[in-house]
Amino acid sequence: MLRCKLIPLCFIFFLLQFQLTLKSEAGSGKAVRPAFEADTAKANSLLIIGSQFSNSNPDTALIILTDALTISKKNGYKTGIVKSLIAIGSVETNTGAYDSALENLQNALKIDEEILNNVREGPDRETALKLKGKALNNIGRIYMYKGDLNQSAEFLKRAIYLRLKINDKTGLASSFANLANIYVIQGNYPESLNYFFATLKIYESQNDKAGIASTYNNIGNIYQYMKKNKQALKYYLVSSKLKKETGDINSLASTYTNIANIHLKEERPDQAMTYFNSSLKLYENASDKKGIAVTYLNLAMVFESKGNYDKALEYYSNSNKLFEEMGEKNSSIKYYSGIGYVYMHQKKYTEARKNLLKGITLAREIGSLSDIKEGYEFLSRLDSIEGNYAGALKNYKYFVKARDSLYGVENSEKILAAQLKYEFDKKNELSQAVQEKKDEIARKDIQNQKLQRNVFVAGLALVIVFSVWLLSVNRARRKVNNTLSEKKIELEGKNNEILQSINYAKRIQEAILPDKKMFDSIGGSFIFYQPKDIVSGDFYWFLQKSGYVFAAVADCTGHGVPGAFMSIVGHNGLNRIVAELGISEPEEILQQLNHYVNESLKKQDDNPIGDGMDIALIRFDPQNSELRYSGANRPLYHLRGTNITEYKPDKSGIGNSGFLHPSFQGFTSKILTLEKGDRFYLFTDGIPDQFNADGKKLLSKRLKEFLILTSSQTITQQEIELTRYFNDWKQNAEQTDDVLMMGFSV
Repeated sequence: MLRCKLIPLCFIFFLLQFQLTLKSEAGSGKAVRPAFEADTAKANSLLIIGSQFSNSNPDTALIILTDALTISKKNGYKTGIVKSLIAIGSVETNTGAYDSALENLQNALKIDEEILNNVREGPDRETALKLKGKALNNIGRIYMYKGDLNQSAEFLKRAIYLRLKINDKTGLASSFANLANIYVIQGNYPESLNYFFATLKIYESQNDKAGIASTYNNIGNIYQYMKKNKQALKYYLVSSKLKKETGDINSLASTYTNIANIHLKEERPDQAMTYFNSSLKLYENASDKKGIAVTYLNLAMVFESKGNYDKALEYYSNSNKLFEEMGEKNSSIKYYSGIGYVYMHQKKYTEARKNLLKGITLAREIGSLSDIKEGYEFLSRLDSIEGNYAGALKNYKYFVKARDSLYGVENSEKILAAQLKYEFDKKNELSQAVQEKKDEIARKDIQNQKLQRNVFVAGLALVIVFSVWLLSVNRARRKVNNTLSEKKIELEGKNNEILQSINYAKRIQEAILPDKKMFDSIGGSFIFYQPKDIVSGDFYWFLQKSGYVFAAVADCTGHGVPGAFMSIVGHNGLNRIVAELGISEPEEILQQLNHYVNESLKKQDDNPIGDGMDIALIRFDPQNSELRYSGANRPLYHLRGTNITEYKPDKSGIGNSGFLHPSFQGFTSKILTLEKGDRFYLFTDGIPDQFNADGKKLLSKRLKEFLILTSSQTITQQEIELTRYFNDWKQNAEQTDDVLMMGFSV
């Protein structure tokens, strides 16, 4: 034990020596690098060392990480400040200091945004984006521990969206796992399992044994909650084996706890006690306050099962003290239902009822279906004991409803489907890899045969040609090299000027796009916006006026800089027509927009220059639940339940010569009466026109099928799935066009 305590002190002594050495070298002129670079390296070294202690000795970790923060602040090293704040916040989260952790992570986000505003490209921007994803993820985790599941989901989805965008697979696995845990708390086990299997696929692709072990443990939890103890135990045993292989002793405690719970449910309290005590020892060695509190709670249930109610109340009380210190609402529910059950056995019925009702109230606040089920089950028993059979029946019905939601046939089928899908995908990937390897070997054999056949003939001809060519090339090369050097310098200068102009155009374009939060006035909404180049030819527009909500998506001619120019023309035109001229009928807005574009570009009937845009525009009346739509070559999709209706646009674009054709009678509009739960979508052609690696287009048919398949999810979940679906379809293929879709839920 003395040896364990000395290790952190030795490291601290090493760090002090490390700092003094650097300072003395800098002072004596021996430092090889500038002072800033030396201090940056020092801060980064402290961050690495501090992180090593984050689980085993959090107090030591905080000392080292705070030193890294001080050095980073002193030198204005913003990336170091962000890294330090995130690392400190992570340690504080593990020790239950949630408020302090939240403050540090929010400060990290603020400074990281400053970096992103000043750095537009390159490795520093990539690092800043990864750190932003990490901060968002960790804030989501804290809100989950505090019982604010809505806030938690909001931050985790922001982290997932960002990490999908920058292809941060390791970070994505962590965010998927955290979001899965929210679904566990809410009792949505099939959705939780889907996200855990998605997490597992990422870790398996990276051969990350620690990640695989953690995910196996989480999947085991789902099966345990579903009362499939044999399947749960299978996953727990694989998890514990991998954790021992990787030396992840601290994490092993959670798996021991889960194995102990199985023994407890199978009425083997002595075996459960052995595993819980092993867990407690590991948590105490790591100073893991939350782990200790959870183990106290579990030990209380063991004593309860053995009929030792006084000891059970003692452990419940010790557990709740720690949970209250951490501000963790989720686990406090277990305390109230647990002591309620104990009081019921001690025939203290008034105390039992008071605590059971408090637990149910907390469970309803955070939406924990499993705790609601347990609370009503105990309450029904209490009513029955007291002879209140009407109350017992009423509470039993609540219990059955919650139980069926958790363990019903539909959930079991969904979980089985998720398991089978994962296993099928895994086998399919393996067989595909084997076949590809065989095909590659066969292809190389054919190539080698052809090469051997042709090499002799080609070689002889090449020797003759090369001899003649070499004489002429040597004479010309000197002249060409001189010219190329001059041209290279000239082109590099012009290229930098062009790139600066494009980046400036991007900032202008981003400035005119409305804040996504404005769309929340309609209800649930999302915007999936993924430009092909630095700037985009697609744009979205939003305005509230005279009790109406106006929204539009537009696809301008081309993409890149020409498209971006047209997007500014279109955006300004819409603002002028609706906000200044007060025109509110969608068909008339498009008529006026066409005139505005033609006038802005000086287009004449006899000299059309072919620039313009396709657009879908809506006017929503929240008071009367009425939506009016007009489209120029872009449709509207209306989803009600699992039925999707496509409203066709007028076959003419804005600013195109087709508008002037005699057969075109002007833009029209369509009126929809919406119901609660309806969804509608506006989009450009970037999604349906995207090719995959096999050269196939995604097409509108697949897009509709996707929207129907994900209709049961929330609108924000649908956005996450759409991003994943689009990128999975595209894979390594080049993005065909700018991509934009807006979705709204009434």
